[in-house]
Amino acid sequence: WNPASVRLLGPAGQEKPLQTGVLSRWPDGSIRWLLLDFQADLASGETNEYLLEYGSEITRSSGSGVSAKEDDETISIDTGPLEVSFGKDGRLIRSVRVDGESWEGVVSPEIVLQGVGGLTISTNDTPYTLEIEEAGSERAVVRVQGEIHRVQGEETLNFAYDMRFHFYRDSGIIRIDPTITNLLGWE
Repeated sequence: WNPASVRLLGPAGQEKPLQTGVLSRWPDGSIRWLLLDFQADLASGETNEYLLEYGSEITRSSGSGVSAKEDDETISIDTGPLEVSFGKDGRLIRSVRVDGESWEGVVSPEIVLQGVGGLTISTNDTPYTLEIEEAGSERAVVRVQGEIHRVQGEETLNFAYDMRFHFYRDSGIIRIDPTITNLLGWE
C-alpha cells in the first residue's frame, strides 16, 4: 500500500498531523516498516492511545508544516515560530528569527577538539557541505559535514564531523546531533 493512505487519529478521535517514511518493503512491494512522525504533548507519566487507519480508501489531510527551501547560497527552515537561514559557505548560521523578531549576534554552533599536546582545532575553521537531509510536514533535518586536518610538530588531529539540526512543526526548539569520527587508524 501507499504511505499516503494512512491516517492517525488522536485520543479524542481527531486527525493528527502526520509525516510518514517507508523504511522497508516486502518483495511484493507492500510496506513492511512505516515510520510515523507526529507530535504528542503528554505530562510526565501520562499515556494516550492513537489509532492508525490505513487502506486505499483512507486519505490524510494536508496542512502547513515545516518549510525547507534551498538556493545556491542558503538553506532556510521555517517551523512557524522559528526561521533559520544557513549559509553554504562562510558563516554557518546567517540569521535566526523567533516569533517574527530577528535575533542579533547569533553564533554558529562549533565543535572544538584539543589534542594531548595542546593542538586545538575547530569546525569553524574548516570548509563544510550543507544539505537538507529530510524535509517533511512534521520534521526537517539539515546536515552539515566537514573534515578537520591539522598537524603541529609531532601531533596530528584528523577528524570528520557531522552535525544534524532537527526542526519540528510549530516549535521554536532545534535539536542538534553532533557526530565526530577519528580518521586516524589505531596504531
